[in-house]
Amino acid sequence: NSIRADVESGSSLSEAISKHPIQFDELYRNLVRAGESAGVLETVLDTVATYKENLEALKGKIKKAMFYPTMVIAVALIVSSILLIFVVPMFEEVFAGFGAELPAFTLMVIALSDFMVKWW
Repeated sequence: NSIRADVESGSSLSEAISKHPIQFDELYRNLVRAGESAGVLETVLDTVATYKENLEALKGKIKKAMFYPTMVIAVALIVSSILLIFVVPMFEEVFAGFGAELPAFTLMVIALSDFMVKWW
């Protein structure tokens, strides 16, 4: 409404949208200014609209593409936490009964499990 009021009162469209830098980025404002100067405002606005639509479509595709990996990582973290908190401590008792030297990786998993049980 304020842009319409500014244009109706005699301001150019570029001056009117320059008062709203959050809604209209610098590229948009400069292209409108150039379109007004060159007399091809309609073409510039159509080009900018197409660009913005493509940009929003790309953002949507990126968000959709990131959903699956994010969910896989979240599920993996939850399952790993459950294993470290509930399952590994049971095996720790079995391993202790063997009386043999455990591999470094197994000791690391047991230490991580002890940490998870103690702090979470």
